[in-house]
Amino acid sequence: MILKGTKNDQSIRYQNFRLDSDSIQGNSRIEYEFQIKGKNYAYGFVFNSTEIIEEWLYEINKKNDSKIFERNAKLLESFNLDAILKKNKIEEQKQFLRFVAKGTPNNQLF
Repeated sequence: MILKGTKNDQSIRYQNFRLDSDSIQGNSRIEYEFQIKGKNYAYGFVFNSTEIIEEWLYEINKKNDSKIFERNAKLLESFNLDAILKKNKIEEQKQFLRFVAKGTPNNQLF
């Protein structure tokens, strides 16, 4: 899903967790933790065969986690880009991020 994505008109292809019968019909959750230039991050998403329900990126710090962005399909404004927009000083880049967020299909990752 991260490397190849999903086409607009396709369902999200994945294999359900099969060791728990309740999980077969439920949403799936994936979270990765990685490090870039000495900073730790957590990126994850919750999804089913038709949509990305939640998506997030946090910087992990010793005292607390700093939100970079969040997405929640259940909310009217599904993307919360406040933190990343606040750090970015160039207006063109802010507009681009807003544009990409609005144009991100329900079945694709941001």
